[in-house]
Amino acid sequence: MPNTKRFEIDSEPAAGPRGSSYPGMRSQHGGLVNRAAELEVEADELMARGYALRAEAGRLRARASEATTPAADWIAPDASPLGKRRTLALCRSGALESSKVGRKVLVRRASLDAFLRRHERGVELAADGEDLFGAKVAA
Repeated sequence: MPNTKRFEIDSEPAAGPRGSSYPGMRSQHGGLVNRAAELEVEADELMARGYALRAEAGRLRARASEATTPAADWIAPDASPLGKRRTLALCRSGALESSKVGRKVLVRRASLDAFLRRHERGVELAADGEDLFGAKVAA
């Protein structure tokens, strides 16, 4: 006859291999269930704490990157509406106020805005029969 152990929760303790009963089996099994539930609650609390720590780390990274980026009145040529190459060429020619920090070139936003305003085509030109690129438009 095979040696099988049966653990009952709601009934009497199971009989052992020689007919003796395990007196503490019922309470021991209930204790295991309780311990498992406690561990699940602890795991959930740890996961929640981990997510909170990750969120805080993200906020700190964002704050640190803001501290290391140049001020809002200076922009990188990549962010210029004229494009990187054209902006760098205008910086080299002196048409735009710029500064070089290491290998990085920064353009003053006010200088770029003034340049764009000086070279802006207004509605008057478009009314004269030209499109925005100066080509004559057939009326």
